[in-house]
Amino acid sequence: MQQIRKLTPNDFGKYKGVFESLGIEQSSDVDDGYEVIIDNQKYIIFPLGGIVLCFKDVKGNFIRNTIQMDDNANLISFNHNGKRVLVNPLGIDVLDSEQNQQSLYLVKDRKEATSGTVSYLQYNSANDMSLNLRYRHNAIRNDRELYPYHTDDPFYVTFKQRASKNSFWNFGRSYCQFNFDVWTNKIDYDIATIKEFGLGAALSKGTVSLQQKFSFSKFYRVLLQVGENVTVTGYPFARQYNEEDIYEMINKAGFGRSIPEWLINLYNNSEVLASEWQKLLDCCFKEEKVLIK
Repeated sequence: MQQIRKLTPNDFGKYKGVFESLGIEQSSDVDDGYEVIIDNQKYIIFPLGGIVLCFKDVKGNFIRNTIQMDDNANLISFNHNGKRVLVNPLGIDVLDSEQNQQSLYLVKDRKEATSGTVSYLQYNSANDMSLNLRYRHNAIRNDRELYPYHTDDPFYVTFKQRASKNSFWNFGRSYCQFNFDVWTNKIDYDIATIKEFGLGAALSKGTVSLQQKFSFSKFYRVLLQVGENVTVTGYPFARQYNEEDIYEMINKAGFGRSIPEWLINLYNNSEVLASEWQKLLDCCFKEEKVLIK
């Protein structure tokens, strides 16, 4: 069931708290609003071009939200727990009151694949820097849901200074993880061990004895990235970095080294949250009884 009714001065007393929160103090000024009921859920909305001020009735309390839409009444963004959430087919962008951004995306290797890449972007407006952590994703089911085990170990780390100014994007620096295994790439395993411990130690003790494990990982500075699949690094000649080195860089730049649980939960529920507001927009702006033309 869907109902849309234009508010009248008689509604001033009924929704007085809503009007006062907008600075409306006279009943004669209420006729820019609408009462909308969708499946027994009530909303009071005030369309302002591409912005819709919305008050959702939650057990008699009206919770305010600001919804942004495009010219075709497609949802662009909404508020959730004090943050701005921008929706897109690949994931979500979340902005706080200081315009700091956290984004979470899942890009599959192909449409039907369960494997792909999780990208976690952080932007700090205080120092105008961004950090992008990329993780390998491999899910059992063919869906977009993420779990913490998908984000244990980033394989690609990118810092960008002056990230919001396009002319300075080439200030970025990236580090890519290499995995060394004594059974599958013994020569590379030995080279990385020699770089870490020195040739003398490797000759006298052996590389496996020095590592005390059959596999390990190191990071190398990315020199060139061609598309998504070709990465040129400084291996084996450039400096190699331990995981601790990378995390120290992340901490010094003021970023988090792991994806917060609230962001993963928001990502997993974003389609459900967005669908409510899109349904409201469809009801009010895409049907024949359009509020704004």
